[in-house]
Amino acid sequence: MLEKAYAKLNVNYANLNDGGPNEALKALTGMPATGYTVKERSLSYIWETVTDGQNNNYPMVACTGGDPAYNVVADHCLTVLGALELKNSKNEVEYKLIKMRNPWGIYKYDGPFSENSDLWTPEFKKQADYQGATDGIFYTPV
Repeated sequence: MLEKAYAKLNVNYANLNDGGPNEALKALTGMPATGYTVKERSLSYIWETVTDGQNNNYPMVACTGGDPAYNVVADHCLTVLGALELKNSKNEVEYKLIKMRNPWGIYKYDGPFSENSDLWTPEFKKQADYQGATDGIFYTPV
């Protein structure tokens, strides 16, 4: 319903093309929204931004580029659900993961920490409360 209302606000669906997700969030919430290009930022900056957003309950999205890998759709937006640190038996951070959701849910991410990845140990699955790749939800390492 929100999508249809937003399209009407912009006259029709055709006028929604090529807009950034930050523009849509700003239009729907009335709150400021910021966009970042990963190539312009360090991974530590992206990690800090995502964890800060998670801690403040900010809605977050990420968009794929024109040539993504790991069976992720090109030029597509995904919901960022949060961040997670996986720790080893010495309680040291071994991996930093970002939890994502493909709203289409029909393409399965097949990169590191995908559903059939050997990186998922029983302990890591427990830390992530990982139930498998359901409803388009997956984890990707930073």
